[in-house]
Amino acid sequence: MKQLRDSWPICGLVTVTVLVALTGCTTAAEPPNVTEMSSFVGSHLSDFRPAVGDQPFLIYDISKPVLGLEPLYNDGQPQDKWTIVAQCVSGETLAVAVLASDDMTEDINTEAKSGKFDSTLTECG
Repeated sequence: MKQLRDSWPICGLVTVTVLVALTGCTTAAEPPNVTEMSSFVGSHLSDFRPAVGDQPFLIYDISKPVLGLEPLYNDGQPQDKWTIVAQCVSGETLAVAVLASDDMTEDINTEAKSGKFDSTLTECG
């Protein structure tokens, strides 16, 4: 029994080595092609983040120009509290404009889907 107990550290080391070797052989998923993404205008930010994966993107709270309210977005808030009202790509830079979901109205949603707020993003320029 002592001999079996003494061999456990070796078995554990072999297992860890195999896991490291297997992990080292995997390749990372290709980042999404941001120029071919479908529009997320009208969707919550929480729906958008998984679609872009690790692709960096810019978020603009456009409450001031649209609603006359001070921008309140910060990355620590629940993402389903923010609705995308514009989405643009410039080169490899992806940007979205958001408004608080509580401030969304049917009119704002319609205007967003028609592209009215695209001009708030320099990336749409």
